[in-house]
Amino acid sequence: MTTHSADHPRRDSGPDYDHNIRRARIAGYVLLAGLFLEVVCDIIWFHGVQSLISIICVALIAGGVSGEIFFEYQARLAAKGSPTVPTPTINRVQQAEPDYRRAAA
Repeated sequence: MTTHSADHPRRDSGPDYDHNIRRARIAGYVLLAGLFLEVVCDIIWFHGVQSLISIICVALIAGGVSGEIFFEYQARLAAKGSPTVPTPTINRVQQAEPDYRRAAA
């Protein structure tokens, strides 16, 4: 048995969805703040290679969390039907004017 998305109401709309998305975004920002503090602590109490590797790992995690927040926002815009970049429309194609002098000769 195959089901189609049109058979079911959209579950990603409504005030509960928006409220939970806001909470998830706030949690992402809190995580980014904690990672930033971790990098500051690693810089202040530097322990050589161990601190450098820790800073690199924290930067990778922060990049992943930032990407998740960014792409969640982009997906939310797409779900609401408002494209982030409108496609350009072509109004008229210009064609070269025919040269009647050559046709008459």
